[in-house]
Amino acid sequence: LDRYIRDHVRVMLKPSTRWSSERLIKGKIRPRFGKTKLKELTRADISSWHRSMSNTPVEANRALACFRKLLSLASGDWELLEQNPARGISPFPEQKRERVPTDEELRKLGSWLALVEADGSELPGCVLAAKLMFFTAMRRGEVLGLEWSFIDLENGSARLPDAKSGRRTVPLGITTMELLKNVSRTGKYVCCGFTANEMLSEATFRGFWDRMRAATGIEGLSAHDLRRGALTRAAIMGLSAFAIRDLAGHRSLAMANRYVQRAGNALRPIADDVSERMAAALNPK
Repeated sequence: LDRYIRDHVRVMLKPSTRWSSERLIKGKIRPRFGKTKLKELTRADISSWHRSMSNTPVEANRALACFRKLLSLASGDWELLEQNPARGISPFPEQKRERVPTDEELRKLGSWLALVEADGSELPGCVLAAKLMFFTAMRRGEVLGLEWSFIDLENGSARLPDAKSGRRTVPLGITTMELLKNVSRTGKYVCCGFTANEMLSEATFRGFWDRMRAATGIEGLSAHDLRRGALTRAAIMGLSAFAIRDLAGHRSLAMANRYVQRAGNALRPIADDVSERMAAALNPK
C-alpha cells in the first residue's frame, strides 16, 4: 500500500484523484487488508469485503477499483503476484446522477456565500471556488488546481494544460472576469488554501461544502451538481450539443446530449403553459 501511494498515486494521478485514492486506502483498504500478506489475498476475501459496503455502493466500487489497480501493478510491473485476485469482481449497479440545483436552491447558496464572505467565517478560496464552478461549469479538480498563469483576462479565457480530457481552453464570461479582477493575485493558485501559494485541498473544500449544505438545508447536492446545473441551463438557453461539449470539455457528444435532453424536461412546464394559453385563445367560448 505504501509503495502504491509513493510510486503511483503521488506520481501518476492528478491532485483530485490522488486525494480520493489516498482517502480510500486509509479508510477502506488498509483497515481490512493492511496486515495481510500479499500472497495470502484471495478473491473470496476481496469480494466479501466489497459486498460488506453494499450500503454505500458508489464508495464501494471506487474502493474496489483502487484496490484492483494496486493489485494489477503488484501482479504486473512489480512481479509480486502471479495474477490479480481482484480482477473480474463485479461492481454494484450505480444510478446516474441527474441532480440539477433549482433556482431557489441557488438563491439560498448565493445568500449563504454572501454572508460568509462578508463576515469572513469561511476561507475565501472556498467561496471563490464555489462561484467559479457555477459560473464556468469547470470541474471541481480544474477549479482547485487553477493557477493564475492559466488565466488570460485580456482574451477572457482560462487555458487548462492538463484537464480530464486533455488540454483545453475555457471561455470566461463577463461575470467571471469581474470576479477574478477583484481577487488578489498574491500567490500561485486562484483559489488558494490557508497560504497564498498553497493549493486549496479537496479535504478543505469538502468540509466547506458540508457546512454550506447544512446551513442552507439543501440535501444531496454535490459540487459536481453546480457544473450540471450550469450546463443544463446552457442547454435551456438553446446551446447545441456541440457547443456544450466544447464548453464542458467532454471528449464526445454523448454526455453533452444528456444536458440537451434534460433541458427538454425542464422546458416542459413552459410548453404546458404555452399550449394551454393557445388552446384558450382558440376556444370560441
